Amino acid sequence: MEFNDGYKLMCDLTDSNDHTGCYIVGCKILGEPARNLLKKFEHIKALQELDGHLDSSLYDYRQKTYKDMMKVACENLDANKYEEFYGAT
Repeated sequence: MEFNDGYKLMCDLTDSNDHTGCYIVGCKILGEPARNLLKKFEHIKALQELDGHLDSSLYDYRQKTYKDMMKVACENLDANKYEEFYGAT
């Protein structure tokens, strides 16, 4: 996914309170280095939709996975794009 298109979508998803969806898009921007994280976020999203909410233990797991995604972003994006990426989340 192109950075600029994904960035705008991430911002829109965050604004609509769909943080898990935002992280899914973020992983798609990051590509192969975030492949396993993308799968984790997709499963989190599926459980969230199945349960109708994000319970505290799933929230904690999502936060851990988010931190892992941000490490990948830091390692793979230039400083300006990283700041934009971080701001979109």
